[in-house]
Amino acid sequence: LDVTREELEGARDAGVATTAADGRWRLTQTALGPALLDALDHTARATVLSRAAAALDVAKASGATRCEAWTRAGDVAKARALVPEAVASLRAEGLPLAAARLYEGVRALAPEAASDGDLFSEAELLHEGGMVAEAEALAARVGDGDRDLALRALLLRGRLRRSAGDTDGAEALLDRVAREALTRDPDLAAEATLEWARATMVRGAYAEVQTRCAEATAMARSPKVRAAARALGGVAALYAGEAAQGTAMLEAARGEDASLALPREEATLLVYLAIGRERAGDLAGARSLHEQSLDRARAAGDLRAMVTARINLGHIAQRTGDLGAALEHNEAALTLARRAGIRTVVPTARLNLASQLLRIGSLDRARAELDAALALARDAGARDMVAAATLMLGVASARGWAAGSTCSAGSYCWASR
Repeated sequence: LDVTREELEGARDAGVATTAADGRWRLTQTALGPALLDALDHTARATVLSRAAAALDVAKASGATRCEAWTRAGDVAKARALVPEAVASLRAEGLPLAAARLYEGVRALAPEAASDGDLFSEAELLHEGGMVAEAEALAARVGDGDRDLALRALLLRGRLRRSAGDTDGAEALLDRVAREALTRDPDLAAEATLEWARATMVRGAYAEVQTRCAEATAMARSPKVRAAARALGGVAALYAGEAAQGTAMLEAARGEDASLALPREEATLLVYLAIGRERAGDLAGARSLHEQSLDRARAAGDLRAMVTARINLGHIAQRTGDLGAALEHNEAALTLARRAGIRTVVPTARLNLASQLLRIGSLDRARAELDAALALARDAGARDMVAAATLMLGVASARGWAAGSTCSAGSYCWASR
């Protein structure tokens, strides 16, 4: 090949090429397929890709693999037909972003054929994966042809606004959905009212949250929605200082989730109950409930809930002085968050891990995690997280990274203001 050594070294750094013991350069296994396809003309390439997709059909490969193969082959109809099966399996594995990419790939082949339902489904998956801005952009494209779907898209946008910290914008959208859906779909109205209550929770208006949860419970026909409303009302009661009432509401909601075989919702309920135990000073009880939450999250295959449980277990372990367990849980949380591509959780997991590394004196690893968390937080515009990472870098510097670290620490702390 007519390439320079610099180009070959760049290919090696990218994982495309490697050097053998005899000094010869070779393409890696992962690079051979794309390299061979690139060498074919358009017609031959299309034939190879179609035959490969057909072979995967015969071999009964997973829906996701076959969908991706037919997408690469350019067959929109066959790829689209496999999307529901592929998305369901990836969702069950806790991989919403991988599922969203399938929708995106099919949509790229025929943008004009993308339905409002496809756009909404892709937006939901992006939301599950923490891609807030991207999810809202897609949800905003859902038209009014199907008003029920349009209202669901508005509900999703309200959730996304809440996730982005726009409480006022979220409440305005959710109020609109709740009012319009009341005569069309009581369950949708209840979901909107419940989501509205979650947004209100951020403001600390616990009495208002309890009122909205009671309204959602009364209007909902779905047992799942009623249980979720009771659960959030219970959390609001806990934070309002009504421990007995809050715990009773949460236990009732937990029983409903268990009877309905809803492990994902039960995992969330257990987190709420653990918060109550922790607020009462019962750290051992809180740890036990978080461990149960992790078990239920595993049963549901819900990576996001598993990340939450691991982060909470790390927090309890830190409070009880078990730094080894805290480090283990935070490392596991980061691994799971990265695997699932849950972008909004990764910086938090990195900060928690860095905190534990600082406590055990592993400064080099702590700094690497903090640098990564700071970059992610800046990209996301998360100012509080940027400040936290910057201050922690200052602490790490003050503990002795490099000569002149006191000056370095001062600059880190100043930057966080």
